Amino acid sequence: MSSTPVPSSPASGPAQPEPQPESHSESPRHRVRGLAGDLRERSDAQLAALLLARPDVARPAPTDLTSLAARLGSRGSVQRALESLTAGELQVLGAVLGVARSGHGTEVEVTAALVAALDHDEAFTLDDVEAVRAALERLWDLALLWRSGDELHPVRILAELVTPATNGARSAGLLDVPEPVGRVWPLVDVDRGAGEQGARLVATITELALAWGGDDRPEPRTAAPRQLRSGGLAARDLALAAKRFGVPTHEIAFVVELARAAGLLDADGELDAVWAPTPAFDTWRRAPVAEQWEALANAWRTMPQAPHLVGGRDDADKPINALSSAAWWPPVVRARRLLLDELASLPAGFAPTVDNLLLRLRWRRPVLRLFDETLVSALLAECELLGLTSRGAASSVGRGEVAQPQLPEPVDRMVLQADLTAIVTGAPTPDLADLLTLCTVVESRGGATTHRFTPESVAAALDLGWSAQSLLAALAAASSTPVPQPLAFLVEDAERRHGRVRLHVAATVLTSEDPVVLDELAATRSLARLGFSRVAPTVLTAQADPQIVLQAARAAGVHPLVEGLLRGAGALDDPDADDWDDPDANDEAPARGYRARPRWGRRQAVVSVVDADAASEVVAHLRAAADPVLDNGLPTTDPVAIVDQLREAAAAGRGVQLGYAGNDGSTRRGLFSPRRIQAGQVYGTWGSSPVEQVLVAHRITGVG
Repeated sequence: MSSTPVPSSPASGPAQPEPQPESHSESPRHRVRGLAGDLRERSDAQLAALLLARPDVARPAPTDLTSLAARLGSRGSVQRALESLTAGELQVLGAVLGVARSGHGTEVEVTAALVAALDHDEAFTLDDVEAVRAALERLWDLALLWRSGDELHPVRILAELVTPATNGARSAGLLDVPEPVGRVWPLVDVDRGAGEQGARLVATITELALAWGGDDRPEPRTAAPRQLRSGGLAARDLALAAKRFGVPTHEIAFVVELARAAGLLDADGELDAVWAPTPAFDTWRRAPVAEQWEALANAWRTMPQAPHLVGGRDDADKPINALSSAAWWPPVVRARRLLLDELASLPAGFAPTVDNLLLRLRWRRPVLRLFDETLVSALLAECELLGLTSRGAASSVGRGEVAQPQLPEPVDRMVLQADLTAIVTGAPTPDLADLLTLCTVVESRGGATTHRFTPESVAAALDLGWSAQSLLAALAAASSTPVPQPLAFLVEDAERRHGRVRLHVAATVLTSEDPVVLDELAATRSLARLGFSRVAPTVLTAQADPQIVLQAARAAGVHPLVEGLLRGAGALDDPDADDWDDPDANDEAPARGYRARPRWGRRQAVVSVVDADAASEVVAHLRAAADPVLDNGLPTTDPVAIVDQLREAAAAGRGVQLGYAGNDGSTRRGLFSPRRIQAGQVYGTWGSSPVEQVLVAHRITGVG
């Protein structure tokens, strides 16, 4: 800010700035009564901006402007509006409330109150005057203040929510955001690092999804991790995924949560559900890398999951697993937006310290009380992994200057080496990634990724129907060097050993001395998803978990005798537990496939978004809806608005024209001076009578 102080006189103490023209209107404002009158004076554009800034009052659409004013003045709505104010705006609002104690003041009087609150050795600069004016304008835009002529009036409920400013309350620089502290990096280096990290994230999600359910696998669900019965991913499976990529568990937790938020991973919906890629993953991975990254970034901005909570404990002292409902924390959506906006407001390439960023965020939203050091550090880590920042500074895409980061082009060639490794310098194309996932294991990562061929990895390719000849041909076509002889020997030797012994899967075995009972059980349509297979006249196997088979059989009217222990648990779970979903509700039982059925939409709340078009529609409705008028000429509105108007009149000590329905059905109209409102009853006096009357609020027909 400028250091030029406002001129002052020794006799008059701190200077009071000269009055300036109000910026919200080019012509003098009329005197109005109440917030509803102020709203009627606003333009359509100003009303639409108000609804966008405070969307909670727009749904459902208010019936008229009086109803809108009542919503804007309610405690809950005002509290939400206060959460969007900066510390400087709160200071100005406190000054308005302080002036309002002795009568409604003008902009100049509010500024003078802030000057009076300064220490004697502190100067009030011209930039401070502009900051006060801008703060007052925003407070009016948010309908926390309303104007009548040149006077400023706070919304009544603010007196209960905000502490009025007092002498000495203002500290130096409170009207300004704290100065940034950190270091500056060249933006070109920031963009380059962010692009590399974004490409690395895309490659990680691709590899993880393929590992959990690749194309054309005869039984890929064996590689996919099980979904816990309480939902979520087991800590052991998360640790295995982290070990696979050589990253901390909190980083892989972010990867799986983001993949699910983008609709790329989900539970497959089987009886013994596993986490697997969805059909949307196939479309996503064939898109250009820039579009893949953009889909992830869009999902990150709106996902309610907080991956940094994974590994901690909830309020019931239970562990929080990845992909579980316990990791949901909707306020994190707002926190991500505020943090990214704050980073974008800094100079290009500037990387603030965590403490300084936390200080600035708390200044931006002091009422919200959302940020702490743990959350800020976690969100900065998310931005780094996604490529919105690099080295702690916002990239060009993080600053909103470009739509997509500078992602390196994927490579479609590898280098085969005689030590049975393949080197890929960069992110592979989908076809090359498929081939490498098919027959190699990752040995090391970095600027280049090293993949190793092992007898087990080659045998996995043969399991999917590849021959040694076709596999070697595919490797040769994707390599910039000839296939080394040791690799050819490894593949051919694996083919000679492959298939000597055949294995069949059976998770549960059912036996009966009467083959007819097993025939009926296998033919029961509701049990088709259990995967029955007849291996002998008196032996039936199922691919489903024994506990699931037991519950399903009992639901079908068959009560098997359990021999031995299920899953080594030592005892059965509650046999009445409702874990069996009868497929008769569907036309046909779904086939077991390698792709999970996307169920993400079921978990998202259906909300009515207030955008620019919706706000314009509400404003048009409000303009067209004139306040209904009774026969006695008083406007009538909903009871909430009536009570709100009476509270304002009681606080101001003025009377109102009021209509009241008596016991005989007649309506009385007259000047009523409300004194207090309590428990649905209004206490006050009629006309000039000193006798206090008690009116029932729901019998009031209108207030004018």
